[in-house]
Amino acid sequence: LGEPDDQEIESFMKEVVNAYQDQAIRELIERVNQEDPSFQQTFWPLVKEFSLIDARRNLSIIKARLRTIEKVKTAIQSGAKEVPDLHDWVKESPWLLDPRWSLMGDEVPPTSLGPEHKPTLHPESKERIDFVFALQPNPPAPADQLLIVEIKRATLPNGSNHVVDRSEVDKFGNYVADVQKHYTATRSEVPKITGLMIANQYTAGAQTTKANLEKIPEPKMEFKTWGDVIANTERLHTGWLKVVSKIAESR
Repeated sequence: LGEPDDQEIESFMKEVVNAYQDQAIRELIERVNQEDPSFQQTFWPLVKEFSLIDARRNLSIIKARLRTIEKVKTAIQSGAKEVPDLHDWVKESPWLLDPRWSLMGDEVPPTSLGPEHKPTLHPESKERIDFVFALQPNPPAPADQLLIVEIKRATLPNGSNHVVDRSEVDKFGNYVADVQKHYTATRSEVPKITGLMIANQYTAGAQTTKANLEKIPEPKMEFKTWGDVIANTERLHTGWLKVVSKIAESR
């Protein structure tokens, strides 16, 4: 295809910056733009070459994830159990729920959420939070955001929806509130805390409790179906596939 012209180089680097929003990349571009033209003519093609290699690697990862999404989607519709099926999938592939989140722990006792979290509200409780996810800068910086996840199976073997009752929704609300109370009491900078319950159907009483929890501004509590979660993850990966394919096949 020949050497890229100035407009192609500028367009390519804008894609990189927009994709990563990385301060280091922006600083690098500014430094390179201060160099003489001969250096730039050598440098930018090398950047593009490395980006092509990275795009091709990501292409295989995204394709593998899309195959996993299809398998999980089929299994959920066929009555996959909450334990061990759904728990194992989320534990092995946290990106199924949201590609931004990394797993901090699963089946976490409300009385011991990580090294900092030791609330005394339920010292005798045997309840467990299904999953805790953290979005944070590099260690040892503390977590910026915490996502408390409670998952329920989608369907029963006969094809009908698994129905969640009021007590389960109440318990979920207490989990999230407990984490919020702990960090409010122990840290000057409280991470953004969000609760996410994934279930396909609720009893009338559970619907009322759910609606009340959704009105609380902080901590925010969200309720999604498995269809919502999988569709969103699939949409994101399909979108990335188009972008990465375009970059990977640009030469």
